[in-house]
Amino acid sequence: MRKIKYGLAALCMVSMALPLSAVTGKLGPLEMIGDSPYADGLGGNENGVYRIPAVAVSTGDVAIAVYDCRYWSSYDLPGAIDLAENYSADRGRTWEAPRVAVDVPNTDTKPVAVDVNIGDPCIVYMPKSDRFLVMGMTGGGLAGSHQNGKSVTDIMVATRGTGRDDKWEGMRLVRDEILQAMREADPKLNTDPDKIRGILEGPGHGIVQRKTVYDRDGKVLMKAGTVVIPMQYFPNDDFANGPRGFAVYSEDDGQTWKATRITTPIHPAQENCIVELDDGTWLMMCKGYNREFFRTRDFVNWTWENYIKPSCWVQGSCLKVGTGADGRGLYAACFSPADRADITVYFGRDVCERPRGIEWDQGSVNVYPQSTGGYSYNSLFMVDDHTLGILFEAFGHIYCRTLEIQQ
Repeated sequence: MRKIKYGLAALCMVSMALPLSAVTGKLGPLEMIGDSPYADGLGGNENGVYRIPAVAVSTGDVAIAVYDCRYWSSYDLPGAIDLAENYSADRGRTWEAPRVAVDVPNTDTKPVAVDVNIGDPCIVYMPKSDRFLVMGMTGGGLAGSHQNGKSVTDIMVATRGTGRDDKWEGMRLVRDEILQAMREADPKLNTDPDKIRGILEGPGHGIVQRKTVYDRDGKVLMKAGTVVIPMQYFPNDDFANGPRGFAVYSEDDGQTWKATRITTPIHPAQENCIVELDDGTWLMMCKGYNREFFRTRDFVNWTWENYIKPSCWVQGSCLKVGTGADGRGLYAACFSPADRADITVYFGRDVCERPRGIEWDQGSVNVYPQSTGGYSYNSLFMVDDHTLGILFEAFGHIYCRTLEIQQ
């Protein structure tokens, strides 16, 4: 078998063209990143749980993994949660010990206050400034988003450099700014923070636009270098039918944000991830009915495109690497909803010249063929030109595994 070469520097097309046949891969060892089982108690977290992994890689080969450090239990917000991180100087081949990265003033007894925590991170590396950006939900979370009739859910962003000892800096709340951007994109949308259940980032990683896209009149629709974060919007308490997807994007490395329109309510969409297709447009994949896929051609509106089978009702992660015949879409999620088992990577091909964005017909590899204990969230990254990395959760811990992609 021969390896697929993707060219990580620009994720560009390589010389050899691949036949449209199944993709396979050789799995590397399963590694719990950091100490097992955190016997010293990360941040005093002797009985806690580690969830919701997110990872990004710099052009200088630094990988940063962030995830929830959940004190006391596995419960979502408004439980006491900080963000932990692992640092890697070799693109995720090896990881240094975990440490608390974004430390907010959690109380040390239960129940905790609902305004002193952060979780469900989404991370992206910004090559323009050579910094990482993380976005996380803070406050009450979807389980406790209101207190005394007022919303206590917010969104926090922070950035860090690529140095081993760099700290996350510039923490600020951006919910109101994003709500205003949503109003500008869709004036009829309900964006009253005290009447909606909440908005939050899609956990995992964002993307940076590679290709500048123009409309027919030559107007720029999306600039290369734009930072893109998938988002989810809960207009009410109907978790089954209420969640809707969208994205926020920034041309100035997170200083200001714009928003796309929201997906239609007939297609429940949450815990989203986004890839950029060969033509520069986006494909958003969403947890929901048959894992609905949406695609935007004008970077404002979304249209339903495709779905992947079997049905998926838990968060997944996606990447798009390479272009043309050499490119592949990669998508990972579990497809055994009863116990969240069998985390599987699916391979697809970009067909952006057709109505569909990616056709997932290039094979699959099961990277964790067992139960995760009710966990399974993951985040994908490229270790090198032919090696995929997957960071995922199982039984309250964060694991990393590599997959040497072969044809």
